[in-house]
Amino acid sequence: MRLEPATGSVSAGSLFPGLSRWAAWALLVLSSLFLGGCEATDDPESSPPQVAIIGWDGATWAVMEPLLRAGQLPNVQALLDRGGRGVLLAEPPLRSPALWTTLATGFPPADHGIHDFQLPDPQTGLPILAATIHRQRAPLWTIASRHEREVGMVGWWTTWPAEPVHGWLVSDHLADNRWDHWAKRPDRESYQLTFPPELAESLRPQAVTAQDVTPETLAHLAAFDQRERTEMMLATRPVIFHGPSVLRHGYATDASNARFAVELLDRNGQPDLFATVFILSDVVGHVFWHHLEPEQLRGPNPAGDRLAETIPNIYRQLDTWTGELLSRLSPETLVLLISDHGMRGTGFLPRPGQNPSGDHQPEGILIAAGPGVPAGADLGEIRQLDFAPTVLAALDLPVAEDMPGRVVRGLLGDRTIRSVETHGDGRAHFDVLETSPAEERYEDRLRSLGYIQ
Repeated sequence: MRLEPATGSVSAGSLFPGLSRWAAWALLVLSSLFLGGCEATDDPESSPPQVAIIGWDGATWAVMEPLLRAGQLPNVQALLDRGGRGVLLAEPPLRSPALWTTLATGFPPADHGIHDFQLPDPQTGLPILAATIHRQRAPLWTIASRHEREVGMVGWWTTWPAEPVHGWLVSDHLADNRWDHWAKRPDRESYQLTFPPELAESLRPQAVTAQDVTPETLAHLAAFDQRERTEMMLATRPVIFHGPSVLRHGYATDASNARFAVELLDRNGQPDLFATVFILSDVVGHVFWHHLEPEQLRGPNPAGDRLAETIPNIYRQLDTWTGELLSRLSPETLVLLISDHGMRGTGFLPRPGQNPSGDHQPEGILIAAGPGVPAGADLGEIRQLDFAPTVLAALDLPVAEDMPGRVVRGLLGDRTIRSVETHGDGRAHFDVLETSPAEERYEDRLRSLGYIQ
């Protein structure tokens, strides 16, 4: 496949009976959620605008462009036909938890506090996974909740433990949850994986586990040979830089989140702010890029061209899942399809202790369609710091004066922009913090890509 350079061209239901400590926990977090920031001054007579954010982690125009020209991303093309495109520009560190938190808060890592996948435990100094409690600035879903705008979140990076929102939130740990372990601990039904807490159990029938993913499941994505198929089935967890096992576990995560999102949209209707993130475009890029651009390799490609379509097939799959979400959204929704960074080849085979075959680059994708976005608009380069202020303005919520980014007028038409001095620090406080049952699986996935040791 020839690549091209990037162009700029719930409300909560009742809690489980007997879980009184969850009620106390929710009240405690809600008290911090609604502290210091801004007043809810929205006009109850007007219908609030709606925004949907769909993330393809690590997606790049270099892969998208040929697929669009060939008509193989029909749902992405439908957005482009009625909207604009640009480049969403990231700044180092190019680490997904840091970048997605910048996109959500409008502040750089130095302010929001999430720099990487892990950070030192303040008590022991040992590395622990970055979590909601480490975030120091208010994200979009907190700000919207303060204004009583309904929120629906699925799988956004660094959203565990799930904090209360005016709506529903599925943390990025639910899809990696060890359901068997959970079932053995009936006193810990939710592990703070979702808000409201009982939402997690109600979504269990929609979950796709790695054991559910067979070679037949992935046949439309990767032409694995018999050895690769056998290795994939024997791997109970993703193995570092091992393409088949990484694809299997990544597919389970994204398929779960796609099903969770569809189920919740069908169950509750469209919220004012909806957001979800798919990871396959990133994880597969790290371990299959040498099949996409074999000319970059400094040696022979052992698989030849057999797996050359794996990354394009992942984009086709994400387009399908994206279409399922778009079909459930109002035509008046401002839809933002984004990636936190792009991807490029390294010239290496993916091997432990060495580079992956695909690595991050600053230029991500941005596609915007909806009211206020002219068809065919060239949005140029937009900084990640500009994203959250623009989403707030699109929701007709005040933009904080202490945010370093600007509002991108090209996405808003003639909408009036309101402002407030600050939205506060947005810290989440929990009286009970369990170890996530997904933590081991989550770390396995990060380790398989060389993100952590």
